[in-house]
Amino acid sequence: MKSPCPFCLNGDGESSAEHWLPDSWEKYFDVPLVMLDTMSTDGSFKPRRVNNRSPFDMKWDGVCKSCNGSWLKDIDEEASHYLIPFATGRQHDLPAESVLPVALHLTRAALVYTWGHRNQNGYPRELFSDLYRSRRVPLGVRVFVGSVAEPALVGGRHSALTFDGESFAHLVSWTMGRLFALVVLPESGYAPLANRIAAAVVRRSHRKAQLISPLPRGVDLGFRGRALTYEEARLLGQKDGLAFGEPEEPYPRPPEHYLQRLAPLNGNYTSLVRPASAQWAPR
Repeated sequence: MKSPCPFCLNGDGESSAEHWLPDSWEKYFDVPLVMLDTMSTDGSFKPRRVNNRSPFDMKWDGVCKSCNGSWLKDIDEEASHYLIPFATGRQHDLPAESVLPVALHLTRAALVYTWGHRNQNGYPRELFSDLYRSRRVPLGVRVFVGSVAEPALVGGRHSALTFDGESFAHLVSWTMGRLFALVVLPESGYAPLANRIAAAVVRRSHRKAQLISPLPRGVDLGFRGRALTYEEARLLGQKDGLAFGEPEEPYPRPPEHYLQRLAPLNGNYTSLVRPASAQWAPR
């Protein structure tokens, strides 16, 4: 039985392969040709061949043709007016009107990348349908943009943040020319943790990676003098590089007798509740 489209959840439509990055953008970038040696079954080397595959060639089956050729394509086309000049170095900032379309495109690309690697790290399935229904960056998603000092084309990195063996968020990052993109995709029920992950990104990047979603409208984003090194960009896409471990244990609920003692205060208290790490003393 054919799996439904991850976006519209329609299992009856014609399936197609969705590109991670639009293949029409490849012409704007210098894609290096990689010479490969291949070994035959008898252990001898075959003649060298050229592999010119790039991040723009990466695509995965399973997205329906209706989604692929309509609204997903529209998202990429609108963002291209801003991202191509920025990523090719012809523009050094992102104007305020670019923030929403760029954030939407980067979210789409990040989701598609997790779809392509779902067998390794899983994928945030509810965010796909959220994007389909709203055509907006889903609640809890955090989108970062940075500028790298040296242009590069680096295929994506997908890291799953886990707690007790269960993923609670996904980090997807990549470099396209001078553009560095990092998207935080929380699993269902873990949206509040997105702020904590975003704070770690800001801290580790020394504010060179700028949050563009959520972001108030009317804000121009400048990147002059704030370029990331390749090593900084690489580390930001790793949970170890962010020094972000498993989430803390949730605060324990105080005993009922303690809550009864606080009830007469009608919530007008500040420091009366002990820290979560402290043991609740018996009355």
